[in-house]
Amino acid sequence: MATAAVDLELERAEPGVLPPGPRVPALVQFLHLGFRPIAFLEECDRRYGTPFTLRIPARPPLVMFSDPEAIREIFTGDPELLRAGEANNLLEPMLGQHSLLLLDGPRHLRERRLMLPPFHGERMTPLPSRRSSGWCREQVTSTSIASRVWSTRGGS
Repeated sequence: MATAAVDLELERAEPGVLPPGPRVPALVQFLHLGFRPIAFLEECDRRYGTPFTLRIPARPPLVMFSDPEAIREIFTGDPELLRAGEANNLLEPMLGQHSLLLLDGPRHLRERRLMLPPFHGERMTPLPSRRSSGWCREQVTSTSIASRVWSTRGGS
């Protein structure tokens, strides 16, 4: 079983010793991730197995996992130990400091609960079903009205 192998490998690892990964400079790894991310990650997974370590300039090393059981274990682990918000801080300039992806603990849970209702019920009905119920016509009409009101009030 892959999980047992990953667990065993991690248990045998010395504290502070990272899994193997590419030996090319961090800048080269960064460029590979930027220009051909899927091919690069698949190549690393084939060559080094799971997990493997990537190095990016001005960032701590990234340990990448591809085994579904290991990923499930990570996502269901103790949120006080596995703080995704801290790990995602590289995304702050693009997402803003209040992004759900950058929050941890009670703030993350509160914001996540606020976001759940829009992703449930009829709002998740496939678009063709909405189209047949007149949903698109309603959206176009309300957008047209809003656009006319905006332009009469001096909007662009």
